[in-house]
Amino acid sequence: MARVFIDHLAIHGIVESDDSPCLSPIYMDKVCRYLSAARKNGVYVILTFPWFPDSAAYYKIDKTKPENKPYHNASYFHPLYIEVKTRYLSDFGKTLKARNPDLLNAIFAYELENESHFCKDEFPFTLNDPYFPFITSSYDLRKPEEKQRLADDAIINWADLCVKAFRRHDKTALVAANVFTFHAVGRSSPVSHFGEMPGDLRFPARPLALLKSSIDFLDIHLYATADVEESMKTDLKSVEFSEVKKECLKKGKPLIMGEFGAFKDQFPDINQAAKAMRRQAEISREMGFQGWLYWTYDCEEQAQLWNARSREDVIMNDPIFVCG
Repeated sequence: MARVFIDHLAIHGIVESDDSPCLSPIYMDKVCRYLSAARKNGVYVILTFPWFPDSAAYYKIDKTKPENKPYHNASYFHPLYIEVKTRYLSDFGKTLKARNPDLLNAIFAYELENESHFCKDEFPFTLNDPYFPFITSSYDLRKPEEKQRLADDAIINWADLCVKAFRRHDKTALVAANVFTFHAVGRSSPVSHFGEMPGDLRFPARPLALLKSSIDFLDIHLYATADVEESMKTDLKSVEFSEVKKECLKKGKPLIMGEFGAFKDQFPDINQAAKAMRRQAEISREMGFQGWLYWTYDCEEQAQLWNARSREDVIMNDPIFVCG
């Protein structure tokens, strides 16, 4: 299994320029070649879609208007940004299917984006509005629990629309969402983080909320520290893991750890890192995860992490990674 990102940027990514009227044929050729090679070698692929194409064909939003000013949370709240995202996902599926429908069989799943999250220093979470309207409800933004309810409802609405977009051209597609933990950004749990001291102002989409959407499975990203067992326990507690696990079982939605890896500041020795990553994989199984993917296979761009092929494949050659 391999998880890859679709590059949304212009020139070398999914569009050829800021003025491109469609998805880049050159980039789509690369996608098709990759999927073809994966299929030939028995590898299934998870495609992940950060943001949306940086071109006029998609970015038709008039950003000069104050109400359309770009900001991260617009991804989930602004109707125009949501429409652009869903159109992009639909166009990708349509283009890929038109080129070679057999390649859809190489795709294990589509992921809505990489690590869905909000920023609490942005609209609407900076408001104190007692009657903030969104879709069919209103929220008292003076209360932390109401801000979290708003975030939950927004991510459910967004996820449902994105899932529909993927399935317009791939009816049997599996669609997933992934998140980092609250603890990963210095937060203890949903709701309470609104009252916690400033630091990293991001907070993840709530896993329990995502499980109420039409996604097929949930992907939680977790990077353990040197004390693997304790750090995993703290991270998973911050995302209400016991309730998440129950909800997954109730709805028949698998749970995977689609990103975990070894930071060199935590594991200076690669043999120590391999042992820790093996333990993390073992614990994840014990806790109910149906699978995991190591970050990364052989990428050298992130020098702060050991990849699976570092130092003559020390991590990759561990039996748990060879056998899965």
